[in-house]
Amino acid sequence: MGKQLKTLFNTLGVEASERKDGLAIISLEAIEKFRQSIGFLEESKVRRGKLFRGFAKNDVVDLMIICRRISKRRQWINRNFNQVEPLERFLQEILRSIRDTRRIRKLFLSIGVDLNSEFNGPS
Repeated sequence: MGKQLKTLFNTLGVEASERKDGLAIISLEAIEKFRQSIGFLEESKVRRGKLFRGFAKNDVVDLMIICRRISKRRQWINRNFNQVEPLERFLQEILRSIRDTRRIRKLFLSIGVDLNSEFNGPS
């Protein structure tokens, strides 16, 4: 099944690689293309892992896109979070607000990252 999905994704222009537990989409461009072209069913929730369990998978993908876009410009995580727990809380708070662009901008401003200059909202 994994090889068939990988072939389908690659045919759709989404570069993916096979992993033991599924497919991995690594590049920002491939993640954005996946979200725009394929995505997950709206009711699909994260079932594994403690950090994002219960959140909508599309919201987690949007969070990944936001963080990757910011990371292209600067190392904002290293500068603002020297411990794992505060970063985890911050990412969970972003996920709770993922559909509220104004709230997301405010949360990022609280750590000194101005999204107005480099981000126009989730795809």
